[in-house]
Amino acid sequence: MRECPDCRRTITVDRHEIREKNLEKAKFLSGRLEQAVSENDFVHAKSLIKELRTLNQLLHIEGINIFIRQMKKKIAMQ
Repeated sequence: MRECPDCRRTITVDRHEIREKNLEKAKFLSGRLEQAVSENDFVHAKSLIKELRTLNQLLHIEGINIFIRQMKKKIAMQ
C-alpha cells in the first residue's frame, strides 16, 4: 500500500495487492455461501452466487466455478 501525496489516503497500486484482496473476498463469500445453503437461505445464497461469479470474472479460478456449480446443485436438490 502507498499513500497519496496530496490527500494522504492509502491507495493500492500493485496488481498483486488487488488480486490478494479479491482472493480474500472470494474466500469470505464462499464461506457465507456455504452457510446460507446449510441454513436453507436460498435467496441470500443466490445473491452470493451472483457476487462470487462476478468476482471470479476477475480472478479466473476454475475451482470457484466448480464450487458455484456444486452450491447450485445443492440449492436445486432442496
